[in-house]
Amino acid sequence: MINRREALKRAGLLLGSAVSASVISGVMQGCKPSYSIDWEPQFLSEEQAVLVGEIAETILPETDTLGAKSLHLDEFIDLMLQEVYTADEQTAFTAGLAELERTCVDATGQSFPELSAADRLSFLQAEEQAARKDGASAAGKSLLQLKELTLVGYFTSEYAGTDVLEFKPVPGHYHGCVNYQDGPAQIGMRI
Repeated sequence: MINRREALKRAGLLLGSAVSASVISGVMQGCKPSYSIDWEPQFLSEEQAVLVGEIAETILPETDTLGAKSLHLDEFIDLMLQEVYTADEQTAFTAGLAELERTCVDATGQSFPELSAADRLSFLQAEEQAARKDGASAAGKSLLQLKELTLVGYFTSEYAGTDVLEFKPVPGHYHGCVNYQDGPAQIGMRI
């Protein structure tokens, strides 16, 4: 039996080779939420942002480690959608998100944020299984993208890097921009 921390580490390792180009691009650009108290979504509508936040929290709930809400992953996801995704990817994502919410209402009689935690988890698990088995519908694709963004946001956060994953800093100083010719002398190395 593995604990949540170990499961997240393993999921991060597995996702390392399966992360989409858009997400990698955003991470490499340093896409980071503002963590402001009066946060307003830049890309998503208020309703979509609430839905994204609740889905992300269902994927990564707060336990003995911080969850998606505590890490403001809804802000990260909104920023990634705004800054990294193409117009076509944005349109497909929001259409799939709307379809996912309609599917939830049709299946349960309630919107996703109104469901209990257990019902949220059951609904998302069923939708993910359907997306992976039958080929993803628009809702399934958006759910899989949202899961990917949630996990990438989590594993690229400072919290996960220092408190969840084993962080072992390399001893010594970091010299990022060193002229190739002057490099060793500039940083005090002897060759």
